[in-house]
Amino acid sequence: MFSLDYLSYLFVILIITGLLIITMDAKAYKKEGKKKEKKFSLFLGWMNIGLGVAIVVANWVYDTWFW
Repeated sequence: MFSLDYLSYLFVILIITGLLIITMDAKAYKKEGKKKEKKFSLFLGWMNIGLGVAIVVANWVYDTWFW
């Protein structure tokens, strides 16, 4: 599925860091009562996950229809 070896590593790194940001940072900011930091960490976590999924989908589309 992955034509370039680096895309699989990038996908895994983005998903793992997104999950870690959501689970660890957002909870820590919630405990401390920092609303802006919690919102931004949730945004960054979901952006990492979204980018990871988008990379997999874009690579699959490229491999299936354009290559």
